[in-house]
Amino acid sequence: MGFSFFALMSADVNSSIFIPSLIAGAIGIILSTINIPLSSRFGVSPRPDEMISASLKGLDNSYSLFHYTTPIPHLLAGPNGIWLFNTFMVQGKVTYDPSRKKWKLAKSGRFFSKLFGTESIGNPTLEAEATLQDFNKLLIKISGINAVPDPVSVALFISKEITIEADGSPIPAVSLDKLKLYVRRPPELPEDQKKAVKELINNLSVQS
Repeated sequence: MGFSFFALMSADVNSSIFIPSLIAGAIGIILSTINIPLSSRFGVSPRPDEMISASLKGLDNSYSLFHYTTPIPHLLAGPNGIWLFNTFMVQGKVTYDPSRKKWKLAKSGRFFSKLFGTESIGNPTLEAEATLQDFNKLLIKISGINAVPDPVSVALFISKEITIEADGSPIPAVSLDKLKLYVRRPPELPEDQKKAVKELINNLSVQS
């Protein structure tokens, strides 16, 4: 990106380095965009998996949490349900507009932190739908498990500086500090579904 910037500043359209500088700039933008989610997943601590694990500390052994060992990045299963988490490291105010079916993010902070500091919110609804499809494909691979309860795909916002106003959204939107309370809230499943969840946990534990 540095080469592209200086080349474009000093070269004219007919220069031999004009086209290569455009290509270099495009590649730089693509790589920097790819870097944001990869660095949040594999970068320095605290990573999303570490933050989720810490926020759920205190749940008993009837719950099992799986990070990156299934097609779903973060999967939690327990006696009162199954949750699939899509994480978002964004800062500011997240809102959902039911009439337009759109998510919006008003970023907080200074100009450069707004521009480069956090990932884009994208479309949590589409990500949730894709995660549910991945879960259904996972169940197909694990045969012999019946009565598995429908999982809940959650948009999980893991930044401390976050405000969520998502009334009317088709999926739950939860901040990290309220995650443990959220998963504890539902009543326990019927016995046949609890048994199915235990079987699912055993299968996933063997695979991981």
